[in-house]
Amino acid sequence: MTEAEADALTVLMHRMAMPAERRKPELAEAAERRLAVPLKVIEQHLQRQHDRGQIHLAAERFTVADLCVASVLNWARPASGLWVAHPLTRAWLMRCVHRPAHQVVQALDPS
Repeated sequence: MTEAEADALTVLMHRMAMPAERRKPELAEAAERRLAVPLKVIEQHLQRQHDRGQIHLAAERFTVADLCVASVLNWARPASGLWVAHPLTRAWLMRCVHRPAHQVVQALDPS
């Protein structure tokens, strides 16, 4: 999570959250290149989990590990090319953000 936090936030800000005229695509691109490293580690881990019949990061069930890592990686969702290269991680993230509790929180967001 800590390996990805700053770069994921940079992607979010410079791909989506900031006004278009303030965005710096080169910062987002550099952050996406750096994010490829921790995402490769997660991808390999999820492959091992998949081979064991598990779909979560740390156990057979959704845990705080999934919650924390997904909350940070969710910021990098605007980096579509990054997710193409990490399909297991993308599928895992989509499962996390489509959990009923996350959907309730999203519905409460006033923005």
